[in-house]
Amino acid sequence: MDWTQAEVFIRRCIVCGVDLKTAWSSQRIVKSVGASVIRVQIGAAKCVAIPVSMLQVINAHLDGGGVFDRTYFSQKYPVEAKNRGCMIHVIGQIFVKAGLARQNRRSYVI
Repeated sequence: MDWTQAEVFIRRCIVCGVDLKTAWSSQRIVKSVGASVIRVQIGAAKCVAIPVSMLQVINAHLDGGGVFDRTYFSQKYPVEAKNRGCMIHVIGQIFVKAGLARQNRRSYVI
């Protein structure tokens, strides 16, 4: 699905209060959805900012038949992967909750 359509699904489904946790994570609550950043609370005190531009790049990768996982994220975004490894599953769950991908163990595919 092209980015214009995917963004509509994401903005419709990813709203304040949505929990993006996985079976092996603690709470991952969407705190704000802005034009350029989605902020998600991790646990009780931390927060990560997911740039919408990052979602666009990952959508193109998924749409092209790619797998979104730690390997891809580490290659594409090494600093973020090192500092905020939890972003992988937060991003993956954004795509799952929007109906754009499915989780396959610890990776995400269309």
